Amino acid sequence: MLIELDVADTPSKRMIGLLKTKELLETKGLFIPNCRAIHTFGMQYSIDVVFINKQLKIIKVIQSCLPNRLAWSFESYSVIELKGGFCIKWPSYSEIIYNSLCALAEAGVITKYT
Repeated sequence: MLIELDVADTPSKRMIGLLKTKELLETKGLFIPNCRAIHTFGMQYSIDVVFINKQLKIIKVIQSCLPNRLAWSFESYSVIELKGGFCIKWPSYSEIIYNSLCALAEAGVITKYT
């Protein structure tokens, strides 16, 4: 399984993020490069927030982060936002995330930092 990750690589994409979505499909997510903190103000649903380092390794997970919250990890390099409950439903979520990021790197969408 791979997650189809949108990349928030412009100021407008970063500002809007997932705010315009009413729900997030299980097979979709948002990758925010060069990001150490996110907010869920104005969101209509909870999300799993996955912080990763430059080597694409997960360093912190906040499961089902509720709307109108802040989340951060100053040790992280980027953030992935997924449907709330994804990490519980899929015990192999770290492998799914890593493979999804590698697919983006192979497609030339992002740079793999490893």
